Amino acid sequence: MDLLLIFACFYFAYSQIMSLVNYGSQPWELVHYLLLLLSIALIAMGGWRSVLYYRQWKYKKEHPDEENTVAQLPDSEEEAEEPVETENEPEEEEPTQPQG
Repeated sequence: MDLLLIFACFYFAYSQIMSLVNYGSQPWELVHYLLLLLSIALIAMGGWRSVLYYRQWKYKKEHPDEENTVAQLPDSEEEAEEPVETENEPEEEEPTQPQG
């Protein structure tokens, strides 16, 4: 999914820049400055996600044993925090009222 996001950011930035290049040397309006700002934002976001994806890939490559330990952890916090009953603690019983 990260690769798709990175590709989409760079592709749309490229298409926006090409539309500005095709516009030529005509005077720019507000729309063109917004396209330039959008292109810069897309390039920055694609670059940022690329760096994060590379760091994650490098970390997984250096620590392959952690994938096995993560798979062995419980699926949810509820399973991990189940109360353990001991024999020393008496269970409280609710008093029953006679039905009449």
